[in-house]
Amino acid sequence: MLTHHGPVSALSFHSNGHLMATAGTDKKIKIWDLRKFEVLQTLPGHAKTLDFSQKGLLATSTGSFVQILGDFSGSQNYSRYMTHSIAKGYQIQKVMFRPYEDVLGLGHSMGWSSILIPGSGEPNFDSWVANPFETPKQRREKEVPNTRSVFVHKDEAASEVSEMSPFSCIFTDIVVYPFNFASFCKPNMISDVTMLLFVHFQCSY
Repeated sequence: MLTHHGPVSALSFHSNGHLMATAGTDKKIKIWDLRKFEVLQTLPGHAKTLDFSQKGLLATSTGSFVQILGDFSGSQNYSRYMTHSIAKGYQIQKVMFRPYEDVLGLGHSMGWSSILIPGSGEPNFDSWVANPFETPKQRREKEVPNTRSVFVHKDEAASEVSEMSPFSCIFTDIVVYPFNFASFCKPNMISDVTMLLFVHFQCSY
């Protein structure tokens, strides 16, 4: 996927999984539709770091200057929302939005700072998807049911396959893949992880 005619200096992905923002040394910032691999919008400017907020605001930064872009029409047409300059001489290295809060963190050559960006954080979180107030005990209780081990003896697997197949089969390998079925159907949904078991055989007539 060719995004810029030159090195890419920064990129960021929208939380909906459909949009990607890239910046290059050609002094262009592009908004991409990942479903079609095509450019939705090209903006003039250079950015060394990019980050999407939970509500879709895009933070861009270069030098000591920060710019916030927003899609307020819903047509995926980003325009300037806010601008901010830190102390002269400070070089911003990284920008990152804080989840569930209207705060943008700035990592720069002299440390870090934070600024308020109204409307950037998700105010109504779903505790079934992500709980920002989750305690260590709740985290442990959520992780244990999702950790499952599958033990299959190769002789048992081979005998089951030989009963179902009229061919002569020789066991070669067993591969276990974690698969989140609910997330496959609905990307924003988190549920227990199911382990898919693939048994590899080499069969002959």
